[in-house]
Amino acid sequence: NYFKKESDVRKRADFFKKYNNGIQSFYIVIESNKKGAFKEWKYLHQLEKIEKFIKDKTKFNYSLSIADNLSLVNQEMHRGDKKFSRVPKTKAAIYQNYLFFHRKDVRRYVDEKYRVAKIDVWHNIFSSNQFNKEKRLLENYFHSIEKELGVKIYITGKNVLLNRAADTISVGQTFSIGTTLLLVFLLISAVFKTFRAGVLIILGNAVPIITLFGLMGLLNIPLNVVTAIIATITFGIVVDDTIHLMMRYRYEHNNLFSKKRAILNSIEGEGRAVLLTTISLMIGYLTLATSQFIPVIEFALLSIFTIFIAVLSDLFVVPALLRRIEIVDKN
Repeated sequence: NYFKKESDVRKRADFFKKYNNGIQSFYIVIESNKKGAFKEWKYLHQLEKIEKFIKDKTKFNYSLSIADNLSLVNQEMHRGDKKFSRVPKTKAAIYQNYLFFHRKDVRRYVDEKYRVAKIDVWHNIFSSNQFNKEKRLLENYFHSIEKELGVKIYITGKNVLLNRAADTISVGQTFSIGTTLLLVFLLISAVFKTFRAGVLIILGNAVPIITLFGLMGLLNIPLNVVTAIIATITFGIVVDDTIHLMMRYRYEHNNLFSKKRAILNSIEGEGRAVLLTTISLMIGYLTLATSQFIPVIEFALLSIFTIFIAVLSDLFVVPALLRRIEIVDKN
């Protein structure tokens, strides 16, 4: 998804998706305290039930376990009759079917003591949010099996770890924005010697941030390692214009003692500089939009949009807030 549809990487990935069970994979590990557990029908049958649940109830494409291998042998032992494509119920038949495999053939799916089994699962889900929904379905289903058989079941693999790391992006984004807002609030409050100034700058600059995430949600733009940093970076850029307006307002207010005139003078004095700064920033970010890497293009266009909304906020929202919130000490 990071590449354009006409790129070679995307075409090859789409080809692989079409003729394969999935680009991504993870593992379900079933661990029993009983030695030789996966030589018994009730444990092997649970593998079959888990795989049936994956096929019928989730959006994962394909799964494979030792139960599938034993089922295939059992089917061929009955002249390919598909109604025998299941794990045989008798212990003798299970032991007999295991004899068809060399240890190296089954070690991927069951350990040497037949105490731990693994199911491979393939899929083409690239959204961490969607993956976690399907993963929770499996985990909820596993609870009853764990109680029934006295086993531990857990989901692991590189894909799970990558999705867990992706989730930290949203947590880091929230923390980053929160920390930035707090620091700016404290600094401006200290400069103007009133918390009302801190409140004003937060309210004025919250507009572009809220609008940014609203647009991302509306256009279904994912939060990734690039788009996650837009809000913090653009906030650090656009808050500069707001500070200039507020400092000019304080200067004008102290000289004129008229709130309305001070606001008008601030806009007239700083408005042109604010507009020119915004235009130059937007042109600078526009060069990134020529990239072949989709997250960079999204970063450029969303940054331009956020900076544009920010300048509108500085010229319209902040003056309106200055009319309502007194940030200059009358003394």
